[in-house]
Amino acid sequence: GAGGISNESSIEGGTGDLLQWPITVGIGYRLDLSDSIKLNLNAGAGIQLNYSYLYDPSVSGFGFSSDYYWWQTSFGLRGQAGASLSFAISSRMSFAIYGTWSAVSSANFGKAELITSSLGDQDLDAGMFMNYAIGGSLVFEF
Repeated sequence: GAGGISNESSIEGGTGDLLQWPITVGIGYRLDLSDSIKLNLNAGAGIQLNYSYLYDPSVSGFGFSSDYYWWQTSFGLRGQAGASLSFAISSRMSFAIYGTWSAVSSANFGKAELITSSLGDQDLDAGMFMNYAIGGSLVFEF
């Protein structure tokens, strides 16, 4: 065993990915503001699988050589909400602008594990993840 991470240690550096796979149930409501303008509101809740991968991290208070990688998964509760405003351009085409928000309650990844050895018994807690998106779309109906 190589020992463990002290409570004051932190993981820094390296490169990696955080992937999120949500499964949610939602509701939506459409308001017809006029014949050509519609407002859509939606909200949902569910669960999310989080996958974190970090290659070649540096951990203060813990020595190991490079070419290590760390991966963990966790589940969290997810909430999301959004709105879009669409404008009819013709009977078969519209343009919409939208904004969405989502958050995951916690991403506690549990015990930190390198593929070749354990970093200790402390939990790695990433806390809450929040995502925002804004955009536009041009819709053609066939």
